[in-house]
Amino acid sequence: MKIIKILKKAAVIGALALAITLPVSVKAQSVFNGLKGPTKFQVDNRINYSTKEIPSGENVDSFTNNLIFKYWDGTNKGTFAFVNLPYKVIKSGEYNSSGIGDISLGIGPRFETKLKENKLGFLTYLGAVLPTGNKNSKPALGTGRTDYKLGLFGTLLSESKKYEADMALDYTLTEGKGVSDEINAGLVLGGKVDDNLRLVAGPIINLKSGGKNDGDYTVNGRINVRYTPSGDIGKKMHFELWYDHLLGYQGKSSVKDGEALTLVGRLNF
Repeated sequence: MKIIKILKKAAVIGALALAITLPVSVKAQSVFNGLKGPTKFQVDNRINYSTKEIPSGENVDSFTNNLIFKYWDGTNKGTFAFVNLPYKVIKSGEYNSSGIGDISLGIGPRFETKLKENKLGFLTYLGAVLPTGNKNSKPALGTGRTDYKLGLFGTLLSESKKYEADMALDYTLTEGKGVSDEINAGLVLGGKVDDNLRLVAGPIINLKSGGKNDGDYTVNGRINVRYTPSGDIGKKMHFELWYDHLLGYQGKSSVKDGEALTLVGRLNF
């Protein structure tokens, strides 16, 4: 697959991302995604490369950098908020475009509780996707409309912290005649490999509801590895690598083939 050919480039990009990060949708399905961080603020930087075959038969390659600012407070309950600033570089056939994408933001309550001896946590939000990307560029960098989102992230963590289940669910209410709403759901299972590594994997589903593409869906598989440095530095930062591969689809609007590689660096402060 094409993703294998760009692994060396991804490694270089990864090194740059680590240099930058040193001194929120179901697409963000991740380790511990229902739990707050150790501090009130977190910078989450994600560099993503994806390649896919769209319904017209063309191949689309894209690099996206999502710079996400997160806030959470409280111990067992509190507030969760985020702002996502995306920058995109897209190539589709003979067309190329680059620039800021559609900015998203959200806020909502969060809570953590005990389920027997296990920890259960949820982050919820009500948010919007703003039309900040250029809808007239080829390929388009934005939708040109304001959409609204309702979502939650959840984590069930064993008492020993060895095993975990992480889930995410969101609903996007789209504006525009005939435009389908979107439902995204994900579930990954796994846990501790050693003191520095965690590994989770599972499906991510996108389903279109209403509009002209009602019932179209895609199913992707995700493998997610998290590395947390030892000592005090591990309280301040960690890194993840995600690999996504299309497993199945239905409908004329759905991607026919695709895979993606994402490098994540997070800094707590």
